[in-house]
Amino acid sequence: MVAVALVGWLVARRRKTLTGSKRFWLPLVLIPLAVLLLQLPFSQPVWNLLPKLRFLQFPWRWLVVLEAPMGILFAAAVWPTAGARRSRRIAVTGACSALFVGSTAVTAWMYFQPCDDEDAVAPMVSVDRSGAGFEGVYEYEPKGADNGEVATGLPDACLTANPQTKLGILDTPGANPDWWVEQNSCQSVFHANPQTKTGIMGAAGANPEHLRFSLTVPHTGALILRLRTYPAWRITVNGRSARQLAERDDGLTVVAVPEGPVELNVDWTTTADVRAGRWLTLLSLALLIGLWNSERRNSAERRSNSGSTAHLS
Repeated sequence: MVAVALVGWLVARRRKTLTGSKRFWLPLVLIPLAVLLLQLPFSQPVWNLLPKLRFLQFPWRWLVVLEAPMGILFAAAVWPTAGARRSRRIAVTGACSALFVGSTAVTAWMYFQPCDDEDAVAPMVSVDRSGAGFEGVYEYEPKGADNGEVATGLPDACLTANPQTKLGILDTPGANPDWWVEQNSCQSVFHANPQTKTGIMGAAGANPEHLRFSLTVPHTGALILRLRTYPAWRITVNGRSARQLAERDDGLTVVAVPEGPVELNVDWTTTADVRAGRWLTLLSLALLIGLWNSERRNSAERRSNSGSTAHLS
């Protein structure tokens, strides 16, 4: 509503100026209106049609999109028009600075919520280096999986005969299961090569997006990796695309492996939707540059025409 009010104020103050530069302000005006419509119940079909829109969790997270247009519209609405005295510009600058600093201080005092001790930077770095891993956020768990089913203490890879083998024992109600080797749920355990093992070894140059396993598998079976089943993972066994087995309740990746030497490579790839998003971003940037260049030329022409008119008069 603040953005809509700013639009009204801006139009009322500078109707003549805006009429000559519609290409500049019209997209900025449409953004707040579009975000406003997405907050209302009748926009539910849009949220259902675009499933990844739900990753925002809450419709009002779209308010982040308003920051850029609101900043531009606010500046255009309050800044003195051409020909205004310097003292007025100084007064507007001082008033806006006081408003922004004051509102920031009040917001930090009344609404800032510090994180829990275990969520601070130092404890999280410590957990990452220990190799214990993090439970994860439920809205980003694999489809049909449950973060609460993922056992703690798992090895990088666990060989079983049954891909649905239960890993870990639930000792504490409400907590994740715990795994240790003496449970014998894994017929063999394997670890990623140290130069690619991430966080656990703390090795320099470790990369979480590329893991390499050099295995000697005692028998054909299902290799359960300590990786969740996301579409961007590309897994190869001895140079060929791996055959992933049935989905597990904990969302861990299961790969069929043969007996004998196995070279297992796991790489995080760029999916088609990410590539499309990057191209859309580049296209938006190109359009923005084109719009800026067009407005710059129009402004120069208006100044030139104004100067010519003044000279003739």
